[in-house]
Amino acid sequence: SRDNGYFEKKVVGNILVVRLGRLGDFVVTTPLLKALKGEFPSSKITLLARKDICGLAARQPWIDDVIAYDKNVSPPVFLELVRNVRKGGFDLAVDCLKDYPIKTAILTYLTRAPYRVGFDIANRGVFFNLKVGPEQYNGTVAEDMLGLANKLGIIPRDCEPEITVNSSDKSAVNGFIKAQGIGEES
Repeated sequence: SRDNGYFEKKVVGNILVVRLGRLGDFVVTTPLLKALKGEFPSSKITLLARKDICGLAARQPWIDDVIAYDKNVSPPVFLELVRNVRKGGFDLAVDCLKDYPIKTAILTYLTRAPYRVGFDIANRGVFFNLKVGPEQYNGTVAEDMLGLANKLGIIPRDCEPEITVNSSDKSAVNGFIKAQGIGEES
């Protein structure tokens, strides 16, 4: 049964990763995203993230699609988000929140994905059928994110957070830094 922690990798083709935190939270989630894409290279990985993260997230090679989330969303708009996520037909939903609020755990549950993995903290585990308990995490946040991959039987080769930027992004940043006079010799 899917409720006893059993996970069948061969049925996973469509993955949702829920990460509603800020930029730093997204960055420390990149090892998990890389591990998922490495294990399921032909799968579609969708990231549900805050609106201000989506542009950067969409340019990462481990993410195939992004869904924007507005934290000030009204209940009717939240219900529309749930309907749209359900239409995604996800085989696996991953909740990356390792904290007490249950909104992301409920959202993960409402995807109706056959496999739902997340951290079992403060009774959030009732929403997952694959749970990472407190005894399984106590490293850096990036290492703890990889605990979610470990629960899926994935042993990641690359544990370093990483952000990919293209040359036009680099040029824009360098131009901004130069315009601010940062790094200029006195």
